[in-house]
Formats: sequence, structure tokens, C-alpha cells
Amino acid sequence: MSKLYGEEYAKVVWRAEDVGDLKPKWTLAQCEEFLQEIDRHFTDRLTEEGWEVLRAFTDMSKDFVDFDEKEDDEEEDDDE
Repeated sequence: MSKLYGEEYAKVVWRAEDVGDLKPKWTLAQCEEFLQEIDRHFTDRLTEEGWEVLRAFTDMSKDFVDFDEKEDDEEEDDDE
């Protein structure tokens, strides 16, 4: 069976207990309600920040991998 998308990386999960660390006077139920209320906005913001972080790491890619940058240039030419 083929996958629609490739592997997933850098998953982040937040739990009510994490909110409780920041808001120790809130009950677990309040922390869960808070996360439910902000879920869509939180996801959108984390995605935006994630793209910025991914862009920064790809800009520094030579620090992590030794790929032939010429391949990227050739692929861009093929797209034109």
C-alpha cells in the first residue's frame, strides 16, 4: 500500500499538564478546555513558526548534510 505523503518528522504534542505547568492554579479540566478553545489558533501559529524554523535549518543545511547543491539548481531549471 502506498502512502499519500512521506514520513513525518518533528512532531510536537501539547497536553493539559503542559498548560498546568504555566497555570498551576488551573484545574486539569480548565487546562483541557483552554487547549480545546485555542486548538485551531495554536496549530496555525505553530505551523507558521515551524516553517520559519525549517527555513532557517535549510538555509544552514551545509552544517547538517553534504548534498550537491548543483542538484537543487538543476531541478529549479527543470521547473521553468
